[in-house]
Amino acid sequence: MERLRGVSGSDKKCDAEKEVAREELAQLEQSESYIYHRTFDKASRAAKSVRQAIHRVIQSLEDARDAQGRPPRVLNAFADHLKQYLLGPSRPGSAPTGHLVYEPPPGVIWA
Repeated sequence: MERLRGVSGSDKKCDAEKEVAREELAQLEQSESYIYHRTFDKASRAAKSVRQAIHRVIQSLEDARDAQGRPPRVLNAFADHLKQYLLGPSRPGSAPTGHLVYEPPPGVIWA
């Protein structure tokens, strides 16, 4: 698009070349919003699918029971951690579309 803008505004190009560049630029500008929305929708759907999968994992962690029917503390703690530090910061509207955000607990530093 930048190249076409340069051609259409150039003093070194003939009128026919400028006109062709303007037409191509107009077509690209019209299709740009369509392409953007398609990409936006795909990213949104992918993020939703991943978010749903994480919800299912969390639910299975919370529903887990040992041989005596007790919930394993480690699995429940991990489920709580995922909810608080992954799904919480990744709520729609809190993160860019198509992104999941992990905000570690205070004091956690990844090496």
